[in-house]
Amino acid sequence: MAADGPAVGRVTVWEADGQPWAGAGYGLEIARRLRRSGLEVQVVPLHRRLPDAGEMAAPMHVVSGGATPATTATGWVAESRRLLQGVLARATAGTASVVGICFGAQLLSVALAGPRAVRPARAGMEAGLRPVRHRKSGATSVVTQFHYHEIRPSAVDRMGGTITHSNDHTRVQGFTVGPRIAGYQFHPELDPDAAAATYRWNTEVLDTAGHPLGSATASIRRHRHRWDTACFDHLVAGRLVTHPRPEDAPVGTSSVVA
Repeated sequence: MAADGPAVGRVTVWEADGQPWAGAGYGLEIARRLRRSGLEVQVVPLHRRLPDAGEMAAPMHVVSGGATPATTATGWVAESRRLLQGVLARATAGTASVVGICFGAQLLSVALAGPRAVRPARAGMEAGLRPVRHRKSGATSVVTQFHYHEIRPSAVDRMGGTITHSNDHTRVQGFTVGPRIAGYQFHPELDPDAAAATYRWNTEVLDTAGHPLGSATASIRRHRHRWDTACFDHLVAGRLVTHPRPEDAPVGTSSVVA
């Protein structure tokens, strides 16, 4: 993307490795939903190349889910963390906005609080449509989960951040650092059908983690009616815009966030 175009409305999606389903990257649904909101989006496949100067200069950034641990010390993960520091500094200064999803939330945490910010989840993998609680409003929501690492609560403290969402599996399901940095361990971009496709394509990952495909798909059948299509607009697009929602404001009037 050229660096001399207007900055307003431009989003760089930092796409990590892995595939939710055949032929798709983890930035696909993020970009599709952002474009539907009228934003100009450039997807950067981090495992192939790093963002160029124009992509770095965008005022809005989303870091996607992925397959490689965010604590990886070398290669494209380490280089992405290094570049992300500049974007996070801009976000802290109020001139950019950053949202991390799953791997992306973990990458933000490691960039802001160091390599001990993330660890393998003590309860093991979480996959399926699972409930989370909004810490301030107490609303219980259903979101798409697919992760086997977790963010330490102490890391959110070191960032000067606030835990916004939790559940019984993982205390840090969502966090904010000021009004322009947010991370979600869950996937607000994946609706129930996309979640089912993700689990089917990644059956081997589920099996290795001791989480049977049947359990994940059963949770989709059980909770799909509670998934809210406005979730992404509130939690991601709404965090990226110039005037984001008030800090930790509950999402909409429904008890369902995703």
